[in-house]
Amino acid sequence: WPSAQNDIKGGLDLFHRWLGAGFYYKTFMWPNWHLFEPMIRRMAGLGSVTSDVDDSFVADQLYDNCDTLVVGGGASGLSAARAAAEAGQNVVLIDDQRDLGGSLFRQAAVEAIPPRDWIAEQATAIKAAGGRVLSETTAFGVFDHRMVGMISNRGFGTAPRLIRMRVKRLILASGALDRPMTFAGNDRPGVMSLIAAQEYLARYGVQSGRNAVAISNNSCADASIDVLTKAGMQIQTVAVDAGSFSVQGGKQISGLRAGTTTFPADTVLVSGGLTPVVHLWRHAGGNLDWCETRQAFVPSNGPDWMTVVGRANGTFGSEQAIVEARAAGAGHREKTKTTNYSITPFWPKPGAKGRQWIDFQHDVTLKDVEQAARENYVSVEHLKRYTTLGMASDQGKTSNMAGLAAMAAIQGRPIPEVGITTFRPPLVPIPIETYHGEHRGRNWHPVKRLPLENAHRAADAALCEYGGWLRPGWYGSGNPDTHIQQEAKQARETAGIFDGSPLGKIEVMGPDAEAFVNFIYYNTIKTLKPGFIRYGFMLTEGGVVLDDGVISVQPCGRGAHPSGSVAAGRERSRPDLYP
Repeated sequence: WPSAQNDIKGGLDLFHRWLGAGFYYKTFMWPNWHLFEPMIRRMAGLGSVTSDVDDSFVADQLYDNCDTLVVGGGASGLSAARAAAEAGQNVVLIDDQRDLGGSLFRQAAVEAIPPRDWIAEQATAIKAAGGRVLSETTAFGVFDHRMVGMISNRGFGTAPRLIRMRVKRLILASGALDRPMTFAGNDRPGVMSLIAAQEYLARYGVQSGRNAVAISNNSCADASIDVLTKAGMQIQTVAVDAGSFSVQGGKQISGLRAGTTTFPADTVLVSGGLTPVVHLWRHAGGNLDWCETRQAFVPSNGPDWMTVVGRANGTFGSEQAIVEARAAGAGHREKTKTTNYSITPFWPKPGAKGRQWIDFQHDVTLKDVEQAARENYVSVEHLKRYTTLGMASDQGKTSNMAGLAAMAAIQGRPIPEVGITTFRPPLVPIPIETYHGEHRGRNWHPVKRLPLENAHRAADAALCEYGGWLRPGWYGSGNPDTHIQQEAKQARETAGIFDGSPLGKIEVMGPDAEAFVNFIYYNTIKTLKPGFIRYGFMLTEGGVVLDDGVISVQPCGRGAHPSGSVAAGRERSRPDLYP
């Protein structure tokens, strides 16, 4: 504040030693936490929730279905979708980018064809076989009964569309993320992913720097460095075993110090290895196994209607990924073979000097993870909540692996033994208005009126909302309690009329009618005599009231009570609307 260039409050950073995870809950409890809370939350950059809704923001909602849904429009997704479509499947291919291709733009050729030509050929073949291709569409969650939640546009520029897609089969080709690396000053402007720099160049023609230093620990980085160098970027490479790293400079980078050597640079490009994007797999109940060769969690056992291919499956070689995806599209399972991908483990080192960021959005550092361990937060779920690691809008996509590795190193345990946190929808932030679409105001909760409403009003009824119906709560103006007591007394001593026109009627008849109704209601019904009524209610297995109603017993022609019919009026109402 007031700007990034002139950040006066940035001076608080000088006191970072005393501003660790959860410091405000320990420091500002006296005299009252609520005196400090508003200021702290404003400084943390948290927005405020408003009840105002932008009426111009309206999301369409669509219910759809297909035989095979393919998530991801890269090499694997395109290959799988084409194979499935040409096998006669009703196929839908989605990708969250405007242009299909995924990481293919970073390659010189695909199957000896220029990437853009290869992508166009696959998309044309999919459509020719009857498949549908939806760009700028993101699958944000997998829900019960094979329903995949999808959103188009996500509200950026144009109105989004919420799609609930029921699928017979889902092929996940969501790719992998390039992991950040943890070292001193790794949050400075100018430190960025090596693959991201290549993506900016390949998709948009933007060069991320002029004089860069590259740190990588995996074999995929070499091709990226080669492409950026040929485009005119000066890059010095530094081995991961060169010692400790620290970024030099203030608001912009001036260099990288590796051990005792300083490399002048305006950009630091890092590649810490590939992490498969398996969130949707986990939403569906799929399990993960730790792969020591890849230094990553990869899919293992899971739902039989879902298949993971390509980089999301740990198949990092493009040629092998295409073969695997085509087999999956045709309905076969290609067993993943060993790839030529290699990686040298480079994880946070507890006790290392300097401020080393793990979660770049929530400013969680290595020292915060160490503090959590000292305070006995040994579970990854407790670590997440105490430090807020992985709770920002990216849901830990860039930070979770480093956080888990740091906790494992502190506890002296292997990474897979520490475990992983729970993956929950949505995969990406979704505008809240999207969920309700046109269902607002009267479209969401229309007023339902009784046939006798005019008669009730003429009798001075106080109409209240019961399950969406306007029904009399009592009659007369003045104190409601007085009128209610008078009506109850009159009904007991003489008679009362009950307007049951909005209620559902269910007639239960047969030899076991009495036993059946007595079973489903909590209170005893079998003692109810013909000609009388009784109020009853039903419970869930957990003891929560599920429904209620009024029961009357009508004698059958033979007069046998067990075979009589039971008429039960069920009121399907919202309990929270009862006055």
